[in-house]
Amino acid sequence: MTRKYRICVPCQKSEKTESPRLFDVLNKFSQSTQKCPSCGHPTELRLIFPLGLGAGTPECKVLDVFTECVDWQQADGKTVTFRPFLVVMEQVDNQDLIFWLPYWHIIDGDGAPERKYGQWAPWMNAKVFGSLLEQARTKGYIAMA
Repeated sequence: MTRKYRICVPCQKSEKTESPRLFDVLNKFSQSTQKCPSCGHPTELRLIFPLGLGAGTPECKVLDVFTECVDWQQADGKTVTFRPFLVVMEQVDNQDLIFWLPYWHIIDGDGAPERKYGQWAPWMNAKVFGSLLEQARTKGYIAMA
């Protein structure tokens, strides 16, 4: 499970995020900056990833979060919202730029909305991510203005 916390770099105070749900933490980050209650400086959101296959447990500072919504109706009348995120981060130990693409499906109908997390969200450094985008751009799939 991805661990998360906030830290104020000037006063070195860290605290748990206000919500235990990663979806809520990322969504809030995309909308506003949080300030340290002690000194008023912006706090950093840090994520720690337990990667598999011997890739380690890197800690990353979140630089920015982007999100979109795509909705559709199921046959049973419930609305499904696809919420992909693009999370831009800096790896703490080596300053590598990292891109992470988590996503959720939110099913809304009877009662409280149900969130389903995409378990296999890609996590890659800027060189790999840039190479993939460039390959698609070269073939004309992505137009850059």
